[in-house]
Amino acid sequence: MRADLLNAASACFAARGYAPVSLRDVARAAGTTAAMVHYYFGDKDGLTLALLERALSDLLERVRLKLAARPAFGTQPGAIDVFFDTALEAIGAEPWLPQLILREVLSDGAPFRERFIDSYAGPMSQLLRNTLRAEIAAGRLRADLDVEFAFMSLLGMGVFPFLAQPVFERALGVRYDAAFRARLAAHTKRLFLEGARS
Repeated sequence: MRADLLNAASACFAARGYAPVSLRDVARAAGTTAAMVHYYFGDKDGLTLALLERALSDLLERVRLKLAARPAFGTQPGAIDVFFDTALEAIGAEPWLPQLILREVLSDGAPFRERFIDSYAGPMSQLLRNTLRAEIAAGRLRADLDVEFAFMSLLGMGVFPFLAQPVFERALGVRYDAAFRARLAAHTKRLFLEGARS
């Protein structure tokens, strides 16, 4: 039932956004009552944090596994491809994720910030910085590349467009569908790698 409720919440948030969805909506989508949502999560904040934990744990594990599955650095797909493709795949499956990160992690007094840093941002940062260092050592990325700034650039280029989605969709007249995400991933990887390659 807990997994059913999380799946229902994910579907509701994806279809309607975070704010308009009530616990009653989530319960109805899961085929149960609001009392069950309260039993498992307490309130909407508890449900939101559980949903964030599940999505972020899955993203981190997928990046780890896909990087580990590459036979050696420099083989296809490249490490940067793995990161972008996996992150955009996760965002495509959970389009509410960036907005909830903004609300629950980045805003003042965000309740999930410390957990996010310790359990997700910290390990992801270490994983990607180690990957970048290995690529530099192998001569595939520039020797003068600043690994910390490169990590921030990757995140900024890959995630900010989704944090700003409500603005960009209207200002640029684009739709964040699968074709758009593929274009964004290809553009961002090319832009980063053309500046970072040795």
